[in-house]
Amino acid sequence: MKAMALEEFNPDALSLLACVKTEQAAFEEAVEISRKAVSLTPRHSPNVAVYAVTLLRAGEYQAAVQKIKTAIRLSPFCPAWYMHVLGSCSFAIGGYEQAANAYQACLAASDPDSAFMPVVRVWLAICLSSAGHNKAAKSASEEVFRLDPNFHIDDWRQFRRIDPALQDRAVKIWNQLVSA
Repeated sequence: MKAMALEEFNPDALSLLACVKTEQAAFEEAVEISRKAVSLTPRHSPNVAVYAVTLLRAGEYQAAVQKIKTAIRLSPFCPAWYMHVLGSCSFAIGGYEQAANAYQACLAASDPDSAFMPVVRVWLAICLSSAGHNKAAKSASEEVFRLDPNFHIDDWRQFRRIDPALQDRAVKIWNQLVSA
């Protein structure tokens, strides 16, 4: 807020404020703030990616897919989390094959010891299963348990970063996968 007071139209400060508003579930406000940040710097990949996240969390899935694809195009060496966002957006619209590919790219581009790798691995298994790649999905789910023998989907579920209905769908797929 201090940065905003000093420079009302600072795109990075706007983008950060959009992140805060998104976490506060003030989605309409977050989307508008992100839109403003991107309008000031339309070729600044991180702000476009944050806009995609705000759209995803606001339930505007098609628009989120387009924005994260734009962010990826703008950044020839995009951070792995962009692929995570693409995976989530693709899952939301039923693009399971694209979602699985995005999560595989995220894994390939990330430090294997990264704290968010278990989440990515769970999503990968869910998306592979949804895309009909049952053998690969089973292998991915087994990898989750190999890395964390005490893993339980309810621990993962606490990270409400997407629409609860989407997360419920993902948890149902996971439970079917591990019980098969």
